[in-house]
Amino acid sequence: MTTYLWTGASNTDWSNPSNWNVVSGTNVTTATGVPGSADNVLIMSGNSLNQAGYTYNGDANAMNNAVKNMTPTLSGSTPVTVANVTLGGNGGPATLSTGSTPFTVTGTLQDPQNAGFKNAQGGSYSLQGTNIHLVHLALGTGGNVSYGTVSTPANVTVDWLSGAGQNDNGNNSALTVTRSR
Repeated sequence: MTTYLWTGASNTDWSNPSNWNVVSGTNVTTATGVPGSADNVLIMSGNSLNQAGYTYNGDANAMNNAVKNMTPTLSGSTPVTVANVTLGGNGGPATLSTGSTPFTVTGTLQDPQNAGFKNAQGGSYSLQGTNIHLVHLALGTGGNVSYGTVSTPANVTVDWLSGAGQNDNGNNSALTVTRSR
């Protein structure tokens, strides 16, 4: 299992290896790749990765230049599956746009505060797409998750919803929770 950090260094294409860096412990390395079904994904907001307890090769300036506040976009019809996703945090928004690509998170989608990352704040994040399946959606305290846009509602299925954050479903999106704890 590998953890990948979205950098958006090249463009917004999810399947472009130049847009991802491999995380080793709390260090973001220069190794690149594309997350697969057994991998974890970090999509942080803005340039605040160091506030969540990570460093980019030990160089804060390199980290600030590498992490972009760009929305990763999935395109095509090949299903994408990842193990866990940490999205947003540090008070800023982060968005994942899946379009019509079937997107599955087999573990948990959460914000950094709920994941227990150092100094992380509850973040706002958004899921945009028509075919999103989450096994566990964990809402962090002070966080907010929204679905879709007014013009493009999302279709999200969640097996297990937990946490103290806000669940904002005001965009005519279909959010189906099959069970909650």
